Amino acid sequence: MKGIDEERYNFIKGDISDYELMQDAIKDANVIVNFAAESHVDRSISNPYSFIQSNIIGVFTILEVLRKCNPSAKLVHISTDEVYGDIIHGSFKEWDRLKPSSPYSASKASADMLVLAYVRTYGLNAVITRCTNNYGPYQFPEKLIPKTIIRASMNLKIPIYGTGKNVRDWIHVLDHCEAIDLVMQEGEKGEIYNISSGEEKNELRSCYRDFTCVGKR
Repeated sequence: MKGIDEERYNFIKGDISDYELMQDAIKDANVIVNFAAESHVDRSISNPYSFIQSNIIGVFTILEVLRKCNPSAKLVHISTDEVYGDIIHGSFKEWDRLKPSSPYSASKASADMLVLAYVRTYGLNAVITRCTNNYGPYQFPEKLIPKTIIRASMNLKIPIYGTGKNVRDWIHVLDHCEAIDLVMQEGEKGEIYNISSGEEKNELRSCYRDFTCVGKR
């Protein structure tokens, strides 16, 4: 694969809720970064089952494997700022209460609670990151920015949620990865780290201005 040292890369296709598969995959790992998740809010509303299976049972499986087979490994669990719900003014802090508003965010909040419980009960070395909205090349077309670009290029109507005035913070996927690398290296056991760019824009501005930045930094 281009850009990847194949001698240091091993691809395994499988379900993270498969205990035996996860045991084989992570029993000898020093660090596990869990990106695996069902992540589309609208899809979670129409069909929440897969979100529960992946985002809760999958994380539980990883934690159990670590507890039983590799308790010294470090787990970086990738969560989302959506676990906080919405806010009228300001920004969320890591210690704010969780108020998820969809099956997706509820499943991620549940996973976060499991991670923190395993840190406290079993002493696992785990940290949680909660990032704002990502954008970048090859993003799945169900997401707002690529959907906007695709529909605009086809001269189709662009979907707007509500009034379009809800504010989102946008971060480039590579900037997010840099933050995760920092947490992986220096994050402290049991801590939660919010990740954002400070680029807050409402949905109308995101659609009609910022989608031109996709793939650029």
